[in-house]
Amino acid sequence: MNHGAAPAGAPNTKPGPDRKASPAMSNHHPPALTHTAELPVQPADDALLALADRLAAAGLETRSPAWEDRGYLKLINTPGALSEFTITTSGHLTWEYRPHKPGPGTPARLAAIIVALLGPAACTRPPPEPPADGTLLSLAGRALASHGLNVTLDILDVSQADYTAYTELRITNPARPENGTISLAPDGTIWWECRTQPGLSLDDIAAAIIFALTASPSPG
Repeated sequence: MNHGAAPAGAPNTKPGPDRKASPAMSNHHPPALTHTAELPVQPADDALLALADRLAAAGLETRSPAWEDRGYLKLINTPGALSEFTITTSGHLTWEYRPHKPGPGTPARLAAIIVALLGPAACTRPPPEPPADGTLLSLAGRALASHGLNVTLDILDVSQADYTAYTELRITNPARPENGTISLAPDGTIWWECRTQPGLSLDDIAAAIIFALTASPSPG
């Protein structure tokens, strides 16, 4: 988001979760929103609200994270990856970890991160011999299963036009269900979902992420 002065006529409040399109298209600027004194508004927020109003007048709907009951946090120096958090007022936390350029060592690194977050299960078995070739999901899934984690292949979308399917792995620790659930995408993106109310403390979550990022193998 670019910071700067708001355009003329920008409203001075935050709207509700959505900016709904007008029933009838109009070239006129939309009316200003009702002022809410207790919500501080930054110049960039004013500019976004003005833009949202103009788009709504043309029949387009918009949504901003700032209008929802959740907070966002971005980790800006994660080695080799994008990393951000979302937490709701009800205590539902999601950590997204997205590698920049998955390489040959990525499945092992992702498996190490996931085990660090969920913890190894009580019963583990020797890791399987790596196949001659395999997808990121199959390589990571085999490694995760060797740590006693529950690994399920979820088919989320099927295209009958070109006979392909989009799948993700869903991973849990049967010995530590309070540690949440992880989804792993074919491009290496991890989504860790857990709860803080009740569930893990913020200290537990921070410690798990720090350990996952520092103890797992380097990106490769």
